[in-house]
Order: sequence, then C-alpha cells, then structure tokens
Amino acid sequence: MENFFTSESIALLALGLIIVGIIKFIYYYKAFNIAILRYIESSEILVLFADNISIAAAVVLLLLPPYMYSILPYVQSEANVNYSFTERLSNYWSVLSTHFIYQSIIATAGIIFTFIRKRITKYERWTYLPLSVFIIFILPLLTIEAGYWAIPVIKPANVVMLGLVSNFIVLILLATHNEIYKVKKRGFFNKMSFEFEDNTVIPNDAYFVGKVKSFIFFYNPINNESITYSTSKLKCVKYKPN
Repeated sequence: MENFFTSESIALLALGLIIVGIIKFIYYYKAFNIAILRYIESSEILVLFADNISIAAAVVLLLLPPYMYSILPYVQSEANVNYSFTERLSNYWSVLSTHFIYQSIIATAGIIFTFIRKRITKYERWTYLPLSVFIIFILPLLTIEAGYWAIPVIKPANVVMLGLVSNFIVLILLATHNEIYKVKKRGFFNKMSFEFEDNTVIPNDAYFVGKVKSFIFFYNPINNESITYSTSKLKCVKYKPN
C-alpha cells in the first residue's frame, strides 16, 4: 500500500488547517459586522494554525482507520474504471459498510458526550445530527467518487487526505456557527465586563464578541454596528459569577 502520510499529503493537511483557521475567523466576525482581516496581524495566522492542531489531530486519529484501510486501498485499486455511476455507487456501499458502522459508533459516543457537557445547547445537538449523517455517509462516498475522477492526476493518498480535511473543515465551520448562536442568542459573554484606562464607556446595548492581539470587539445588535477598541487601553477584564 502506498504510504499515506507523504510530504504532499501532510502539506495538504497543513494548508487545510491554515485555510480553515482564516475562514473560521472571517465567518465568526462577519456575523457581528466586523471585517476582521483589517485588524488581524500576519503573525496571528500561526496562532490560528496552532489552535486547530489539537482538533485536527483528534479528527484524523478517529477517522483515519476506515479512510486508510478501507477507502485508500479501494481508490488505489481503480476498481471502478469501467463501471457506470449506478454500479460504482452499489460498490461503494459494500466497501464502506464497516466504515459506516465504525463512524456510527463514534457519532453516537459524541452525541452522548453532548448530554454530559452542560454548556452544549439543544440547538447544538440538533445541528450535530445532520452533521453526523453528512460525515458518516456523504463525505466517504464523495471521497471515493473523487478518487475515480481525480486519478491519475492526483495521487490516491492525497485524495483521501482531502477527504479527511473536508471532515475537519465541516466540523470547524459548524462549531463556529454554534458559537455565533451562543454569543448572539444565549449571551455567552454577558458575565464579562471591561475597564479601560481612559474611562471609555461601552454602550449598554453592546456586548463583547472577541479580540485579537491589538483590538477588542463589541457588537450592538440594536443597530447592527460593531465597536472596536485598542487593547493597549484595556485596564482589566472582570467576570461576574452567578
């Protein structure tokens, strides 16, 4: 079997981490009418990369066995060259049966975990259900079909790595969507208060949504306006417990 972790496939994984980190930032702050690329420094791109490493490692480790030992050998075999789409689809289901069982067990464990963690809302659980279906059934099928069309232009290992990266991207974007929901609808940061050295007063209707190295951001939902302050003037941050 061709070595799965080649320099090319690892480079694809690293590039995917950087891209999804940037997309995550843009998507999150766009929801609060903040053009984040105006404020983020180039050095913080590395921070985005580092933030995603642990999540990516967990995703890759959990999803790697079926992708490496089931999907990759099938893609390498080029068994579908002379088959129609309907015939290929029938073959995919037989090849991926073990994969579906494995993924279903992981998804079930993940859903059970959401009931253990108190800070996960019902809304999040409902969003994770269609995500589970997409990751368990749709993405593996798309990965194998992509191998049919991409080979020999793209190496099989790289095709499968792109499938793994797609899993990670979908997970991160959904997690970002849920984070936006918690901040906007659940008042996730409502217990935080801020003091500035120049006695800057934050409007009563505005609430904190995030910060980067040099700036801190607030959002006023009444007029859909973002408010930006320099972190150099930030004196302290207080958290109000229940």
